[in-house]
Amino acid sequence: MPPLDFHRLAREEVEAYQRRYTRLGVVLGRRFYRAFEEALDRVEHLPQTCSPHIHGTRITPLRKFPYWIVFAERPGQLYVLALMHTSRRPGYWRNRIRKP
Repeated sequence: MPPLDFHRLAREEVEAYQRRYTRLGVVLGRRFYRAFEEALDRVEHLPQTCSPHIHGTRITPLRKFPYWIVFAERPGQLYVLALMHTSRRPGYWRNRIRKP
């Protein structure tokens, strides 16, 4: 299993959305984070089953929440670029793509 790395802004997005849902309710915050962990597990263990997306990336949805994990496969590494809301500012994360 290749190592997983996060763009700094992707990690900040996860933390910001986690705080937002937790403010709405502790149980909702836990559900959000559990959905994120389940999606991240798919990225780590079954990256090829995630849908191809733009600019050579792949996406996988968070169950019951309107977000996608956007990631790139690199030799020996999976790189999370964004936790993107499914209907806001598509492609805003494109400048996060680093050349291998």
